Amino acid sequence: MGALIPLGSVNVGQPIVPRSIVNPVGQSEKVRKATSAIDESLDATEKWLIDRFKQIPTVAIVVNGLYVNKYRYEYQISIPDLEAIVAELEIELGHVPDDYVVAQAVSAYENGTAMAVTNLANISAEYTRNITQVLFSDVYQRRVALVSARVFEEMDGFQGDAGVRLSRILRGAVQDGLNPLDVVSDISKAFDVSRSRAATIARTEIGSAHRRGRWDEAQDANERLGIKTKLVWISALSPTTRLSHAQRHGSVFTVQAVREFYSVDGNSVNCKCSQTEVLVDDNGEVMTPRIILKLKKQKEEYFGD
Repeated sequence: MGALIPLGSVNVGQPIVPRSIVNPVGQSEKVRKATSAIDESLDATEKWLIDRFKQIPTVAIVVNGLYVNKYRYEYQISIPDLEAIVAELEIELGHVPDDYVVAQAVSAYENGTAMAVTNLANISAEYTRNITQVLFSDVYQRRVALVSARVFEEMDGFQGDAGVRLSRILRGAVQDGLNPLDVVSDISKAFDVSRSRAATIARTEIGSAHRRGRWDEAQDANERLGIKTKLVWISALSPTTRLSHAQRHGSVFTVQAVREFYSVDGNSVNCKCSQTEVLVDDNGEVMTPRIILKLKKQKEEYFGD
């Protein structure tokens, strides 16, 4: 719990801020588990598809013998049989554990909610909820259902895009008579793209779920309990942090302003920043300025001012 400082006749607890400077949102283990599960599934699907492709008989036809022999490869497969492979591929891609990724995002959302509950109870005596009450409330259940739906939609789009990319490679190989070795290479490259995108989805959605858990509880406490709070931005002060994110470190925003920032320009993608609830007075001024001063100093050191 944060130390208490007097403010008139009211004791206001200091906000609890993340310990990590380079990854305030945390959730690295959840991201690792989700990414590992997806990679394992994609590895198996890649092996299946390459083995299946290699089973297609080919005939090499010389098309240019002037200086260097060039070949066009005729694939001995009917269009219906090719489309059957594409259909099988869609089934194999459907084995990607999207439910596991959703579970990790839901866990991150619960963790973010719990952190908000702990922090709000620390900074305001008027916040009397405990985490069990919140997790079993109808309001929370509706919120977490929306998180689940969002991640399922992202994973469904991911699987669909991967299927389209790979089916184009297969159809193009047969139509254009491409070298089977080149096609296998293209398949592997396509799976590399899919693995990279899957990792991005996992990092983005799990981090976003954690932040959203904090925003939602802070907003609900404001609307239902009348607890006036804002969010202080905790940037990931690392070499890869985007300038627009690092510049927000230590600044204070409304929940709505933070939501709007993340809704544009891909700001949520791979973001490791976090936000912490701070109590404000009737004029919107932070009642625990010490934490703001500390964060501003960190920002100055990061930018070398």
